[in-house]
Amino acid sequence: MTPLPDREPAKLAALGATQDVVVARAIAELVHDPARAWGVDTLARTVGVSRATLARRFLEATGAPPMAYRATLRTEHARRLLRETTLSNQQIAHAVGFATVQAFQRAFRRETGATPSAVRAQLRAAHG
Repeated sequence: MTPLPDREPAKLAALGATQDVVVARAIAELVHDPARAWGVDTLARTVGVSRATLARRFLEATGAPPMAYRATLRTEHARRLLRETTLSNQQIAHAVGFATVQAFQRAFRRETGATPSAVRAQLRAAHG
């Protein structure tokens, strides 16, 4: 399964370049602390707007709800860690905010269509 076009890494980076200051601050918070147990309410409070305002502005600016955007950010962060480190799946799960390696593996597979171990093997094979 390939990522949806609006959730590909290049598109995700472009979406992060929003002109909406509130959304940009929310994205910065998500990037800065990927392991935090973010919810829309917590994120909205952190950036100083209501839940409804954040949800509406986030969707307008990025085309995705805040927590779907967060899921993609976490997956891309995990991909980087799989590619650039020798951290175990458990260590990566913790780094990107999952309480268990099983929850991480399920979420990663849901987002990418592959397990973290399979992605790591593909990345290693591609980079020699």
